[in-house]
Amino acid sequence: MRRILLVLLPLLIVACSSSESGSWREKDNTKEAFQMSQDFMRERLTDPESATFPSMRWNDKVKVERDSDSQRYQVTAYVDSEDAFGGTLRTEYIADLEQVSKGEWLLYDIQVNEY
Repeated sequence: MRRILLVLLPLLIVACSSSESGSWREKDNTKEAFQMSQDFMRERLTDPESATFPSMRWNDKVKVERDSDSQRYQVTAYVDSEDAFGGTLRTEYIADLEQVSKGEWLLYDIQVNEY
């Protein structure tokens, strides 16, 4: 009985981890795409700590579109942050990104318009 458990336990662990690793491929990761676009945008700001991003909810200036055949997303949003002189600057952006594995994202392109 003990030998059976020792053999089955590693198989069970492998089965659970492989099904979990595939789950990110099927689910809609819209929220994560929006969060990752914020991280990529923060890297481009003069003062990243001052960044204020809008909520995804009830905001017509935030849009996240997913390619139906992959985990590729296009995020349209904006960020308010301080410029080098301490003034507030609104930067609109469109980020093209893809989730390539669990927790790993690739940025293809980011277009920025400052106002």
